[in-house]
Amino acid sequence: MHHPARPLLPALLSIATTCAIGCDDGQSAPIQPLPEAEAVRSHSGLMTKQRLVVSDGAAWATLWNEIAGPIQPVPAVPVVDFTEDVVIVGAMGKQLTGGYSISIDEVRIAAGDARISVTEESPGSGCFVTESLTAPVDIVVTPRFAGQATFVEHTSQHACR
Repeated sequence: MHHPARPLLPALLSIATTCAIGCDDGQSAPIQPLPEAEAVRSHSGLMTKQRLVVSDGAAWATLWNEIAGPIQPVPAVPVVDFTEDVVIVGAMGKQLTGGYSISIDEVRIAAGDARISVTEESPGSGCFVTESLTAPVDIVVTPRFAGQATFVEHTSQHACR
């Protein structure tokens, strides 16, 4: 009896093995929020939408002064060990009202590259919001990675009715 599907078995196993190795979305890396950033979470100085990975102290000091600029006096630059870690910043940019937020939910590292999940939340039509400009930001520290960063965007809307 001839089994025409039998020659396909090695090919299918090869594809499954390749996907099991190459399709791995990596290990979830620990992320630590910066307590100093809590003061600027809704009112940062970043007026444009940004996704950034900061890997050195000089760039971090410059960016922190921009982020914390609305607070006077500007708080000291949070200390980060850039030999071990990087800073990831997600900014929504200027919003015309309150009720907006952003969060860096997860960092997955595979083959030296990072996939960074970011969620932007907005108020629904029935939500009461403050009538003031906001500029939401989230800042986390995660272990250093050697490759590229890819930001995976998510959005959600509060249901307030």
